[in-house]
Amino acid sequence: MIVSMNDSLSEQTIREQLTKLLTSEIFVRSARLSRFLQFTVNRTLAGRQSEIKEYVIGVEVYNRRSSYDPASDSIVRTEARRLRGKLKQYYESDGKTDPVRIVFRPGSYIPEIYLQESPVESTSAVAEFNGLYASASGEIVISVDRFVALSDTSQATLCARGIMAEILHLLMEMKGCEIVAPVSGSFHSVHSHLHLDGDIRQYEKRLRLTCRLTSAEGFQLTSHRFDIPAQAADSFGLQEGIAAELVSRITAIVRTITTGSCFPSFPRGRILSMIAEKRITAGAASSRSSGIASRKT
Repeated sequence: MIVSMNDSLSEQTIREQLTKLLTSEIFVRSARLSRFLQFTVNRTLAGRQSEIKEYVIGVEVYNRRSSYDPASDSIVRTEARRLRGKLKQYYESDGKTDPVRIVFRPGSYIPEIYLQESPVESTSAVAEFNGLYASASGEIVISVDRFVALSDTSQATLCARGIMAEILHLLMEMKGCEIVAPVSGSFHSVHSHLHLDGDIRQYEKRLRLTCRLTSAEGFQLTSHRFDIPAQAADSFGLQEGIAAELVSRITAIVRTITTGSCFPSFPRGRILSMIAEKRITAGAASSRSSGIASRKT
């Protein structure tokens, strides 16, 4: 049960649980994970969940420079997996009787805070919470975050919104999938198999869009980077072309998953990433398949 501070849980109760976690034997020896946990919970309590992004955590918690690129530096994703593991360890040992639970679903950096109404077995609380998916029909659930305009310019904001609209339109046409559109200002209770997010930056007269698709386990499956002329940010053809490239990659991954009748398993601790880069000009916006260079790391 996910609850907000307006319901069964007060801010004081949540902060008491946070303090208990931070002073536990599991977290007291891990300063970086403690900062990660404290930062995200504080932002959530302040109603600033929309700010809890991979880039922001990298800069604010892990002291990355403003030029930090999440696509090439996996520090936040790696630490998020460690944090989920530590929380699971805590709630299965010292905190197994704690009524308040703070957990992170795979693919999300926003803490989910809920009230455990009755004692549970050690394998149920966090394990069940992380194991549930939104779809009872067996369809692939894809959650989509709003693309973040890291540069405070009208071109970056306009382009991010336009591409997001096109992506959602194309994803809705995919068979065998359920799409979770972006939401803000609330606790997320949906558990997705795949999660898409991205950001856009502007430098002089060019925009750079970076998009990432991650699995429920937090593995980065694919990353795309597009360079766009700023003056063409509102071009329908350009926005449609970028959306088509991204959805094409997502479609291939979904097809692989559904054909195999199971979700791919990845070696523990290994990041799999396929990076595709494309430079798009206003005149070439209609060309959706040329100029793609892919490499596997």
